[in-house]
Amino acid sequence: MVKVIVIGNEVDLASNNYTLAEVESAFNYAKTQLASYPKISNVPLTICMTGAGPMSPTWSTLLSIMQDYAFLTIYPWYGQKGNHEKNPSQFPMTPGNITGNMQYSYDNGMVQAINAGLEVVIAEIGWPSAGDDNADTNWKAEVTNFNATCKWINGSNIYNKSFITMWFEMFDEPWKTIEGAWGPYWGIYGSGTTPKIKTDSSKTKFTKCS
Repeated sequence: MVKVIVIGNEVDLASNNYTLAEVESAFNYAKTQLASYPKISNVPLTICMTGAGPMSPTWSTLLSIMQDYAFLTIYPWYGQKGNHEKNPSQFPMTPGNITGNMQYSYDNGMVQAINAGLEVVIAEIGWPSAGDDNADTNWKAEVTNFNATCKWINGSNIYNKSFITMWFEMFDEPWKTIEGAWGPYWGIYGSGTTPKIKTDSSKTKFTKCS
């Protein structure tokens, strides 16, 4: 069953080199084509932006054409990494506490989409398990962050609100080095023909997140 159709991914990200006109054109094309398929013609059509997209003077205009949902990618790890690099003593890496990062994302992107009448879907969120020793990238930190994220998205937050969320990601992608040394290591499982889950027999395990 098709529940929503999403145009693009992080369309406002500068490195993607999309223009507002291109994204609007793709959205309108999809909208026109949907009319030819009665079984899915009423499926909501939306766009995926970064978490800060709804705050951008340029990209926030897309909120007015999205239908029902706003897909936003939100990464506490990048927020913590940036602050940690600027001032390690004041901003330690805390994979088990994403409250401050999520509040920033809520105030600077999520609430703007909500105020536009859209339900926010966290299209990507995660924590890499390797690639930057200065930014707490190890499998235990990833497991800790996954469990903390599950609590937050399931309503244990100051908003008492749960969010539809997609964890990035299930498996490591060894080829994904373009975004940095940590790019290949976002998976809950490793890579290869028999990938193993990143946990051990101790209490450091991924909790059920539903």
